[in-house]
Amino acid sequence: MQSSNGPTPDPSPLPRWCSPSIARSAIVAVASSIVLLVNLGSAPLWDDDEPKNTACTVSMLARSDWAVPRFNEALRSDKPPLVNWIQMAGFTLLGANEAGARIGSALLTVATSLLVAGTAARLFPSLPAVGLWSGLAMGTCAWSSVAGRAATPDAALCFCTTFALWLFVSSTFRAPDLHRASWRVHAAIGVALGAAVLAKGPVGIVLPLAALGAFSWWQAMRTAPPAGTIAGRACRAVGEAWMGVRPMLVAAAASLVALPWYVLVWHRTDGAWVRDFLLTHNVGRFSAPMEGHGGPPFYYLIVLLLGLFPWSIVAGVTAVDVVGRLRRDGDAAPLRLLVAWAAVWVACFSLSGTKLPGYVWPAYPAVAIAIGWFLERWRLGLVAWADRWMPLAWGSLAAAGVGFAVGLPALGAGLNVDGGRLGAISLGSIGCVLLVAAGLAWREQSRGGRGASLGWLATGGSLAVAVFAAVAPDLVGRGVGVRPLVRSLAAPGTGDVVPAAWSSYRCSVPGLVFYSGAATRGERVPRLAEPGEAARFFADHPRGFMVAPASDAAELLAAGSGSHRVIARSKSLTRLRELVLIGPGGSDAGESVAGRAEEERVR
Repeated sequence: MQSSNGPTPDPSPLPRWCSPSIARSAIVAVASSIVLLVNLGSAPLWDDDEPKNTACTVSMLARSDWAVPRFNEALRSDKPPLVNWIQMAGFTLLGANEAGARIGSALLTVATSLLVAGTAARLFPSLPAVGLWSGLAMGTCAWSSVAGRAATPDAALCFCTTFALWLFVSSTFRAPDLHRASWRVHAAIGVALGAAVLAKGPVGIVLPLAALGAFSWWQAMRTAPPAGTIAGRACRAVGEAWMGVRPMLVAAAASLVALPWYVLVWHRTDGAWVRDFLLTHNVGRFSAPMEGHGGPPFYYLIVLLLGLFPWSIVAGVTAVDVVGRLRRDGDAAPLRLLVAWAAVWVACFSLSGTKLPGYVWPAYPAVAIAIGWFLERWRLGLVAWADRWMPLAWGSLAAAGVGFAVGLPALGAGLNVDGGRLGAISLGSIGCVLLVAAGLAWREQSRGGRGASLGWLATGGSLAVAVFAAVAPDLVGRGVGVRPLVRSLAAPGTGDVVPAAWSSYRCSVPGLVFYSGAATRGERVPRLAEPGEAARFFADHPRGFMVAPASDAAELLAAGSGSHRVIARSKSLTRLRELVLIGPGGSDAGESVAGRAEEERVR
């Protein structure tokens, strides 16, 4: 077939001795691993969720209790325990540290990228490299580099739901026609979604079933005979959708996986965990914004565009192509599945009062496959009309490069990132990579080399995201939060922190529970709010330590017995205020604390 810009490239440009599918899967695995694994444990535990999840895991291990999640010696009903079980395996592999806490999420995200590649290849068997572009779009996009490197349950949820999608597609989309999946496949889907329920709760089964049901109903409506009323056809389509999804069988299999733990935690906590999780963290979060996390109805459209960068530069032409194909082609079942899957996740959470970027990450596989479908068809010259629009995509990539080259160093200087001018230059180099990739992609397209232009997009975009993921958190995280405060007390050559009482004053520092070792020792880190409480803490714990805003240091020292001093300082994550560590000793506090740590270690 000849395109308007020259001959169509060889649909299998890889060496003859190499299996194309294996080679493409290897490329996806290597690219996503570079994005997700390099420098994984360098940055401190971020925000609230990472340190809470990690400290909860440490506490469960210390108590030899895998059933009841606890944080800071209190019941933690925010999340089911799958993330903690995954972190336990990570701790066994890499130790109880940042890398051990995150390695499970990273590996699951690599696996999700491979599932996306396999799903795309099954949906569009006539497009040779659709799996390659789809897997790269999933594994090397901006949000995967963030959530895939985080010690949160999001990666587990995304993997489990994508695995269920892959099972459905592998059984249903078998050339040349659609087939109804066997009961064994639906049982396997239920097992995958049962694990998703252990990751995030009911959303792990409700939304995937709704998406598959919406697709099955849509497909039945398109293929049903035109006789009868629309209402009658819709009712018949509901029956077809029910048989196509078998929700009762899926729910039964999911219950066998998830229900035993929910029954156990109900029994162990007299129902407190289940009630608080369902009413507060599900119904409450959906009905109203919690913790200031709200947003407009179009919030997730912006999230998808930013989160799928750099692949989202073709989001516009992809959407036009998908809509056009759905209107023209009555046999566009794969696209209906992708639209149904993404639409259900986005629509549901757009209606939710609480909005966070990670909520719609399970929709990314469908969008990534749609992008991969468009890119491969464009490479093969099947959508020649898009040739005149692709320069806009390269232009937007170049504009993003300029923004990164100028904005990231300015942001780094404003945050006073560690590394000074060198750190700012390294952040700005990300923009230069995007600029070069955009220029080379435009040049190759102008020469008729569509495949080469996509190669530059994949290479430059993946490299920029990988550098950002590996460098930026490390630069920003050095000297930030409680980790440097606690580490200032480590015994020389051991890294061990002296066992002591800890507290925080008028600041939320969840990482203190993990970094101080309180979770391991089964001790609580109280959050104090009044000078009198601080005075009592120092009186009860003469060798105790307290983390507080620097603005309150004078007040706290005045409330103490006079034997405590400011030992160390650090910035808060937002850099809007300074944190201090107050503890016993004078100007030689560091040496005296280290000495006590060494004595404690010897004993």
